Amino acid sequence: QGRFEAFLPEHKSVGNVVDSPKDLPVNAVSWFHAVAYCQFLSCKLNNPDTVYPQTEDGDSKNPFGRYMRMEPRSQIIRARGYRLPTEVEWEMAARGGITTPFPCGRFDEDLKRHAFTSRNSGGRLHKVAELMPNPWGLFDACGNAAEWTMTELLPYEGTTEPEIKNGIELEKPKPYLNFPTEITLSTFMVIRGGSMANNSLQARFSSRLAVKPDTRAASIGFRICRTISDAEAASMQLFSKP
Repeated sequence: QGRFEAFLPEHKSVGNVVDSPKDLPVNAVSWFHAVAYCQFLSCKLNNPDTVYPQTEDGDSKNPFGRYMRMEPRSQIIRARGYRLPTEVEWEMAARGGITTPFPCGRFDEDLKRHAFTSRNSGGRLHKVAELMPNPWGLFDACGNAAEWTMTELLPYEGTTEPEIKNGIELEKPKPYLNFPTEITLSTFMVIRGGSMANNSLQARFSSRLAVKPDTRAASIGFRICRTISDAEAASMQLFSKP
């Protein structure tokens, strides 16, 4: 929240806020404002390789207005500027190598150690990093505030109705990889991770929810990412040699 206010100072946390707003995940942010923040951050850090094309009906704080025509997927993935993750990227980062439905394993008994859901949140957002991180060090990947992605809600490839076993929706193949060619007010964009207002099933790694891109809800925020070069990865020691 504190970092987002550098971009939009008048923005305030929404909902039953108890903790210092600057320590909370940003919330009540539309998809358009989330990508506008990504563009702002790229420019602030002198990264000219921005991801999103500006539209004619935008302004300084929302350069994309209420409509955006997307660049080809390959061009977006290659760009070095900040952006929202795709569904595939989000799930890979959120799992951190975990293959079970929940960050705590196959069942949700210990989910309260990893995620704020309707069961333990008290109906409000909580400070970032109060609970356990995933194996890659990411906090609040599940629960607290749900997160916008770059992906339009489309069916999973090769699937029809979900398969349910013992009340749990089984893991599906990788989600649809293509970006929408344009984002309008009638497009449904995928949000991931579940939130403080959702139950444990909606906090599974594979759970998909979707809303229109102008939605501003107390339970929805975002997490950003950036494509880096092999040289950057090597300098950051992200990968170790066998």
